[in-house]
Amino acid sequence: PACAIPTNGSRCAVRTAAIEPSYTLPMDRCTVYVHIPKTGGQTLVSSLRLSYGEDATVEVSGLGETLERTIDVVPPERLATARLIIGHIPFGVHAFVPQACDYVTILRDPVARVVSLYKFVLRAVDHPLHERVRGYRLSLRDFVTSDVDQSQTRNGQTRQLAGEATRSIDRQSLEIAKRNLRTFTAIGLTERFNETFVHFRRTLRLRIPAYASRNVSPPL
Repeated sequence: PACAIPTNGSRCAVRTAAIEPSYTLPMDRCTVYVHIPKTGGQTLVSSLRLSYGEDATVEVSGLGETLERTIDVVPPERLATARLIIGHIPFGVHAFVPQACDYVTILRDPVARVVSLYKFVLRAVDHPLHERVRGYRLSLRDFVTSDVDQSQTRNGQTRQLAGEATRSIDRQSLEIAKRNLRTFTAIGLTERFNETFVHFRRTLRLRIPAYASRNVSPPL
């Protein structure tokens, strides 16, 4: 069953079944982390890698590409032995691996996520959009309303969760994303990251007792 940190203000009110100390994911299953950009996920990625080990980890990234093309670059034998698949990828990886998959992700307020993305593009000189955004002195409004990065600024979070990273989305896409989320093993919130980390650590039996924040955007 899906389990998530609720937004009703209760403290760490996650489903009890998901955090029992005896709960652990079987060795013949694969955890798929759908990393939505600017949700604080890079911090979690470090902990996941340390817990699962590099040999059992496959990292892929293909926003703006079809999932088929993204996965195609990974040798089948690597996918078959992976216990952790992570990256900026849409929902749907389970269709390309032989083992059963347990999906996890972190969500963020959509407006705050895009603002964070804009700030990241401005300061990251190696980002593919940095020169365009900085060179044309695009404001936040310009960044959002232009076609600079539509895959992220126009419902990018919903797009990823619906598994429709390369096409336009509509109301049906939102319903598909919600339906997919109900199958996730663990869901966290950027706005409640401390509790999210505890939730993931217990659910996935991570061996890391703490975390160090990474890629945090400064104020504008």
